[in-house]
Amino acid sequence: MFARLVAGVLAVTALTGPVHAADFAAPPTPSSTWNWTGLYLGAHLGSGLAYSRLDNPVGSALGTGSLYGDTLRAPAGMVGIQGGFNWQMPNANWLLGVEGEMELMVAHGSNTCLTSNVILVSANCELHSHIAATLAGRAGFLFDPDQRALLYGKAGVALADVQSTQTLNYSDATASATQGVGSTKAATGVLLGLGVEYALTSAISLKLEYDHYGLGSYKVPTTYTNLGQPVVATARPSFDTVKVGVNYHFGADGAPWDKGLLPDASANSVLEFEIGSRYWYSVGRFQKDLGSGIANSSSLISRLTYEDQQNSGEIFGKIESEENIFLRGTISVGRMSTSKLHDEDWLGTLDGPSIPYSNTLSTGNGNSVYAIADVGYDLIRQNGNRLGLFVGYSYIYERHNALGCTQLTPLPYVCGPGQVAPGTLAITETDKWNALRLGLSGDAMLTDRLKLSVDAAYLPMVDFTGTDNHWLRDLVIGEHGHGFGTQLEALLSYAVTNEFSVGAGARYWALWTDYGTTTFNGAWSPQNVSYKMERGGLFLQGSYKFGVGG
Repeated sequence: MFARLVAGVLAVTALTGPVHAADFAAPPTPSSTWNWTGLYLGAHLGSGLAYSRLDNPVGSALGTGSLYGDTLRAPAGMVGIQGGFNWQMPNANWLLGVEGEMELMVAHGSNTCLTSNVILVSANCELHSHIAATLAGRAGFLFDPDQRALLYGKAGVALADVQSTQTLNYSDATASATQGVGSTKAATGVLLGLGVEYALTSAISLKLEYDHYGLGSYKVPTTYTNLGQPVVATARPSFDTVKVGVNYHFGADGAPWDKGLLPDASANSVLEFEIGSRYWYSVGRFQKDLGSGIANSSSLISRLTYEDQQNSGEIFGKIESEENIFLRGTISVGRMSTSKLHDEDWLGTLDGPSIPYSNTLSTGNGNSVYAIADVGYDLIRQNGNRLGLFVGYSYIYERHNALGCTQLTPLPYVCGPGQVAPGTLAITETDKWNALRLGLSGDAMLTDRLKLSVDAAYLPMVDFTGTDNHWLRDLVIGEHGHGFGTQLEALLSYAVTNEFSVGAGARYWALWTDYGTTTFNGAWSPQNVSYKMERGGLFLQGSYKFGVGG
C-alpha cells in the first residue's frame, strides 16, 4: 500500500517540475494570492481507531447487564486516495467544494463480550475492517493574506466493511470450544470532518484532517440460543481517523511564489541543525490474547490487558543539507504514573464447576525507553515549506509491573480475599517492539512565524519480543510475534526568535502482531497468541536551530 502512495507522490512531483536546493532563506519577493477553484487529486496516509459497541441481550434479559467488556477497539493504519472540486467565491476568502475518498486499512481488535454472569461462558469478540469510502461536501475559510491556508469542515456519507466474529472462550478441558458466529456488513453512515490545508506551491497542497465515521447500528448473531432460536445483538460501529494528505491541483500556472519570510538562522548554510527537547504525556494500552490452540485461535483461555498513564522526556535532533536530504532522531525515557491490569482466565468446568470465568484487577507501575531514527528526501523545500518522504527505524521498550490482585467475580481460589497482599509484585510484562518506518512528512508556514508540521508513518515490518513473569507461580512466559503498525504526529510551533521556537502537538502509535507464539518456562506451546500496543497523547517542545558552512 505504501509503495502506491510513494508512486503517486513521485508522479505529482514529475508533473510540477523540480524544486531546487535547500533554499533555507530566499530573498523576500512580493506575494500573490492563489485561487483554489478547480479539480484536484491526491493521496493520504493515516492512523485511526475503529470502535464497535455491542449490547448484551442475554444480560439484559437476566437483568445483569455485562460484568466486563463489550466495547471493541481496533487500531488501524490506512492509505488512500482523494479527489474533488473546489470553488472559491469571487473576491472572497470562502470556499465550497465536494470531495470523495477511498482507502485501504488494516484494522483488527478484540475484547471480551457477553459476560452476563459468571456461570455462562463468555465470548471473544473480534472486529476487522479493510476498506472505506466517503463522499462529502466541504466548506472552508482562507485565513492568511496570501490565501494559501485553508481551514475547512466537511460532512457527508461514509461506507465501510465491518467484519465481526464471536467465539465461545474455553469452557472445558475435554469439550470443544469452537462454536463461533460471524457477520460481514457494508455499514453506511455519516461522515464529519475538520482539517487544515496549505498550498506549498501553486500546484501542491498539504493537508491534515480528522474524520469521524458514524456507521449506524445493525444486528449480529451471538453464540447463544433461546428455545432453539439464535439470540441476536446490536452492534454500533464507528471510526475516528487522522490523515496526512497531499493534493495536486490541476490547471495551476506552475509558478511558485515566495512568502517573504524573516531571515533564517541558517541562511546561506550548507547544513542546518536543529536540537530540542519534549515533554510527552500519554496514555497507553497493551493486550495479549492467548488462544486455546492453533486450530482455534479465536477461542481464548486467557487475556491480559494493561492500561497506563505515562510522563516522558525526549531529546531530538535534525540535520538538513542543501541537497534536500535530512537525518533526524529521537530518544526518550518515560515513567508510568498510574497503571492497572485486568487478567482474565477461562478455566473450564474441570477447574471451576460453577464459575468458569476469572477477572482479576491489579494496580501497577512501569517505565519505557524508545528511539526513532529516519533518513529522508524533501521533494519540496521552499521558504520554510517542505514535503518529504522518509525511511526509518522505531524501537519501543516497555515494562509493566502488576502489584497485588483483587478478584472481580465470586471465584474463591484465584486472588481471593487475603490471598495476595496489596503491593506484592505479581506479574511483570517486558516488551520490545522493533519496526521499519516508511512515511510522509511536511511543514507549512501558516504565517511568517507559525508553522504546522506533520508526520505519518506506516510500519510494514514489526517484530515483537516479550517476557511475562508470573512471580507468584514461578512461571516465565516467552513471547514473540510479527505484524504491522502505524505512527502519526502533528506539531504547531512558533518561532520566538529566528533561532528558538516552542510548540505543542499530538501523537498516536499503534503496533500489533498478526501471528504470535509463546513458550512456558522455555517449552514451546501450540497456542496462537496476538499482541497489541497503543500509545497516544499530547506533547510540548522547545528547539534551537543554527547553520554550518556556506
